[in-house]
Amino acid sequence: SSSSLASSHQESLSFRRLEDLLRVPDTTIKVQLEQTSASGGVAGLIDAMLDAENDERVQWRGARALRDLILKDDENKQRCCDPSKKVEELLLRSLTKFPLDSSVQGHVIRLLGALAFGNDLFRRKAGEKGAVTCLIDAMMNHPEDESVQLHVCTALTNLAHNSLENRSRFIEADGVNNFLKIMATFEDSAKFQRQASWAILTLAASDETSKAFAMNGGDSAVINAMLKHRDDSGVQQFGSWALCNMALSGEDMLRKIKKKGAVEVCKMALEVHGDNPEVVRQLKQALSVFSPGIGSSSDGPVLSLLNDTNNSNSKSQMKGTNNPSKGSPGNQRDLSTKSKGDPLGNTRATFQSLSLRRK
Repeated sequence: SSSSLASSHQESLSFRRLEDLLRVPDTTIKVQLEQTSASGGVAGLIDAMLDAENDERVQWRGARALRDLILKDDENKQRCCDPSKKVEELLLRSLTKFPLDSSVQGHVIRLLGALAFGNDLFRRKAGEKGAVTCLIDAMMNHPEDESVQLHVCTALTNLAHNSLENRSRFIEADGVNNFLKIMATFEDSAKFQRQASWAILTLAASDETSKAFAMNGGDSAVINAMLKHRDDSGVQQFGSWALCNMALSGEDMLRKIKKKGAVEVCKMALEVHGDNPEVVRQLKQALSVFSPGIGSSSDGPVLSLLNDTNNSNSKSQMKGTNNPSKGSPGNQRDLSTKSKGDPLGNTRATFQSLSLRRK
């Protein structure tokens, strides 16, 4: 009857209100975790997150506190990455349990990316437990949250670096198409395009993923980013490197990318960033792959891309051949959001002693 339904609804509301009243205030959780971090360190924070896996506030605040500790001390990072602690499983459970909570997704993914930085064992274990799929889910569940997307880019870069398996997992989870959709969403953000280009060039450091990006419009997405953000040195450097890695997957991919206007875009970038030796070095490396003698007589591809930002989803059925000489610049430091303790420095310092080669 309607009266019984109303009574049941009222009881449900009363239960939720009681549940809310019984929840520990957020300020209390904040203070408790600060005290735990100071007295118990990494182990204390991990225990606190394990004891309150159903409380999203403990998860994101705990992840943020852990990240602060590992950035301050490499020994803390080693403790956090201790295989016996299974931190990667804890973090992935948080991401799965609170898929729509942007605070959980942002801070946990940020910690995941920081732990994967320079740590082959952690990235392998995290990949085996489903980290790549969780990142793609976060990308699609928060399509308009630039902060979450930036952290996803960094984590993808660090998980894909030196890991053919995680790159393959990215393809299996339909990562390419989903990633390119987000690139189109934030096409006006130089910061995001810079991080996304870095992620693509690392993911494209093996033939399977480089072909997948090129065949599904990744070349157009990168060229559009380079055209739209001509004054951003990071977009130009990482973008040309990404195009280079895609082109190295085979002669047909090389021809395809050249037809899109890659040579012309790189030459334009050389004119704008001629005083930046790191950018110039990468642009010249890309041009040497594209064939430096072909000239820039045709402006057609460049001009058409300026008026067509939907090319990032175009598809090609071309097939490529293996080429062992593509490369990745390495892991990303957490550059997406500045905060106290971040080892920022020069965002391109990682590249100074690296040559193009498969990782």
